[in-house]
Amino acid sequence: MKIMRRVRAVCAALMALCLIAAPLCARADLTARFIDVGQGDSCLITCDGESMIVDGGTADNSSKLVALMKALDVDELKYMVNTHPHDDHVGGLCGPLNKVRVDAAYSSTLDYDQNYFISYKRYAQKQGVSLGTLSAGDTLKLGGADVYVLAPIGDTADISDINDTSIILRVVYGRTSMLLTGDAGLGEEQTLIDSGTELKSDLLKVGHHGAVTSSGAEFLREVSPQWAVISVGADNDFGHPADETLKRLSSAGANVLRTDKNGTITVNSDGKTITLTAERNFKSITADEPVGETYIGNKNTKKFHRQSCHTLPAEKNRVELKSRDEAIKQGYVPCKNCNP
Repeated sequence: MKIMRRVRAVCAALMALCLIAAPLCARADLTARFIDVGQGDSCLITCDGESMIVDGGTADNSSKLVALMKALDVDELKYMVNTHPHDDHVGGLCGPLNKVRVDAAYSSTLDYDQNYFISYKRYAQKQGVSLGTLSAGDTLKLGGADVYVLAPIGDTADISDINDTSIILRVVYGRTSMLLTGDAGLGEEQTLIDSGTELKSDLLKVGHHGAVTSSGAEFLREVSPQWAVISVGADNDFGHPADETLKRLSSAGANVLRTDKNGTITVNSDGKTITLTAERNFKSITADEPVGETYIGNKNTKKFHRQSCHTLPAEKNRVELKSRDEAIKQGYVPCKNCNP
């Protein structure tokens, strides 16, 4: 009888321990929303009950951001990041600063003579938050996600194009990753490549709304994204996204989504795979199921490659393969360099 009582006591203790430990072991998903703010950028990221916003679009998007946060029960932002002080990135942040508690606010600079950026600083100070800067090597923690600051790198005082001082973030959650590049152009991309930092990411937020001066071929080879999100306004005056940029993204094997075509784009990660959905013109597909990706086979070696692979065969030896399944069925084996 005493033995039975002891066994029951041990079982009860173990059950109590499991109940206590369960909340600590549970892992919530990471969700990133690339918000349709027209010709601008804004991304709201939530992980384990903590939230951050990267850019806010133009000032007329303030109420939209506030309404979205209210609908999602986001009443506090751990971080607010303005990648650079242009009005299509900083203007909409003033609304959330008025309505939502912000723990820390950042920008690529503390001094920029532009009304919306001045308002951003003023509203942050009104909350008692001192505006800070971020630079390469800094790390932010958002729930179970690590947010690595890859750029700006070094002294930016001599950089004439403010776009090339953009804060660039790599968000890592488990085995999944996203790269947010602000309006970084070819110059900042090259600086990143030269730094040797890890760039490979499952998803790329395309720089500068798909401008021809961003998303260079070498940069895309380094990032090797399966997905690319372009935040852009319909029928904008800048011709964004440029046809040349879209071609480079296609050659890199990236599946492209655009806020002007698809509305707000939602990315969810369980730490192993990412799933994308959009407001319109898109169905839910996981990152393990690429849409429309074609591969290049080598007739001689019978290997197949991603279109972005640096070991593609000569044109005369190439064969286009419509899918990975088709490549395998025809007897091709995956290239070990690009792991298609």
